[in-house]
Amino acid sequence: MKDVLRKLKKHWITVWLVAVLAILGTFVTYAIYTEVSSVKRVVTTKSAPRELFSSNCMYADLYERRMPAHEYNVNVNNFDVNSPGTPNPSEIQYTLTAQLYVKHNGTIMSFSDLATALNDADEYNAIVAEATGYYIGKSQDNNTTGIISTPAMTEFSASNGFEVAFGNSSNYETLPGGSVSTDKYKVIIPERDFNETNPRFYVHVEAVPTDNGLRTIRTNLYGSKNVVVTAAWSGTLAEQNTATTDYDFYNYVISGSGSGNLDIMWNPVYFDIDDFFFNSSLSGVTFYNNVTIPVVISGGTYDSWKKVTIVVNSTNSKSRYELQLYKKKANIPYTGTNDAANYIHCELQ
Repeated sequence: MKDVLRKLKKHWITVWLVAVLAILGTFVTYAIYTEVSSVKRVVTTKSAPRELFSSNCMYADLYERRMPAHEYNVNVNNFDVNSPGTPNPSEIQYTLTAQLYVKHNGTIMSFSDLATALNDADEYNAIVAEATGYYIGKSQDNNTTGIISTPAMTEFSASNGFEVAFGNSSNYETLPGGSVSTDKYKVIIPERDFNETNPRFYVHVEAVPTDNGLRTIRTNLYGSKNVVVTAAWSGTLAEQNTATTDYDFYNYVISGSGSGNLDIMWNPVYFDIDDFFFNSSLSGVTFYNNVTIPVVISGGTYDSWKKVTIVVNSTNSKSRYELQLYKKKANIPYTGTNDAANYIHCELQ
């Protein structure tokens, strides 16, 4: 024992260095372990980001939205529509631009694009003459106490280039932070066009926030008879440029009209669906025969994929659903020929 102590005293510097390295190694190991655990915890919670700049009809992707009446309020909110009790803590500055669009040869376009497409002044002027009676005005500022009893309505016309803007770089529209707040813009279309079965004119509305962390939202509003000859539903990934950009998770938006049973199918090798979607009381989704547990498809195009069936009815229920997909192959990009859109599909029965 005395010999051991003498050797330790003789080489005490070496012993001290070894002890320090051992302690540092413990810290590094702990740091690496906690870092990995943190990343794993983020992945397994499957929490979707909130959209704290939202609307009752505008979305990050452009959709056509039928107005339920010839007068309709377009809302701009400082909260996520799925969590209206949690407002954006910061003030939002934004501009809202509305343009009257026209459908020409199946394409919805601005009047300036129409003039280029026609290259015929007489035909263009004839269409301009039809485009009357479309208005927009601000009907509510910030919250319910800011209701404007007689909003100033501006008509879309050739004199203003069929465009009306609210807010600009020197005087933005604002939604205060920290409390639930909504701006409303009233859109009016003529009764004659609301009674048409095939709309020709659309009011394109787009809200652009100054905060780069918030997404621009937009929609094409139209009026027509509420006639559904056949049900039509489709799904699309909300994230654009998936051919060049890889994401950790995706938002899958399902929209359509009519009623029926809709099969949602996905490849479980590549995706998991957020559990929130399968909770009817939270998501508002009605599942066929109340079956919320996905089944595995056997045979056919979607062999080994998972499937769940929901009941859709655009008249009595919702015309839009959104679910979150979580990537399962962390080291494989879901881009190019391996595009994420290849691994999810929906079909109306």
